[in-house]
Amino acid sequence: MTIDNSTTNAMDIPARKTFMRKTGYLLSVFLVILLAAGCNGDSNGATDDGGAGGDADAGPECLTDADCTPPETCQADNTCAYIPDPDDNKAGGAFDLQMDYAGLHGAITVSGKFDGMYLYMNYGGLVEYNQTEDRTEMQIFGLVTNQLLNALVIHLPRDCPTGQSIKFGAGGVAIGTLDRAELDSDGYEIKRTSVGEIIDGTIAFSDYDYNAGSPVVGTLQVSFRVIK
Repeated sequence: MTIDNSTTNAMDIPARKTFMRKTGYLLSVFLVILLAAGCNGDSNGATDDGGAGGDADAGPECLTDADCTPPETCQADNTCAYIPDPDDNKAGGAFDLQMDYAGLHGAITVSGKFDGMYLYMNYGGLVEYNQTEDRTEMQIFGLVTNQLLNALVIHLPRDCPTGQSIKFGAGGVAIGTLDRAELDSDGYEIKRTSVGEIIDGTIAFSDYDYNAGSPVVGTLQVSFRVIK
């Protein structure tokens, strides 16, 4: 039996063309999907790489404190951060005064920091017994300019023991403020503003008497709250 291949092949041509068209269409669709996925993948990769590269190429956040917004400062890793100063808003030292002595006098060695600035209280002091208020009032001064003084103002009971600490703040009997006193051209005080409040600390006397002319000698350690 002989098969006529030409007849069979002729009858198969339309079917082959249809099959090839379908196959070509499916391949085209498949290629489009692959290309789209490849583009998206490249795009995401470029974005991710670009982002990482951008961060790496941006350089340090800061080189000096001037590159940061206060109170932040430039840290060792070249980033800006606020690190509270454990010594800020504190003062301490010694004083040697005389009760009811007229005018600034005495030896003062009190220093510290307040609101980020160094505080030097060595310009003399005053201490007096206020009969009206029945309390001892002490002031220690620090010269800022010819027309501005820092004044550490402390109010105490009339009778202060020697050889033991007297507490400021919660549960204490001593209170105080840090004031700014403005002076005129002749050195007279014309204005005073409280810029800090003593919220913690102690004062201790080695010599104390509220009678005029008596020595008032001791040490103090105080912490401030800044008054804005």
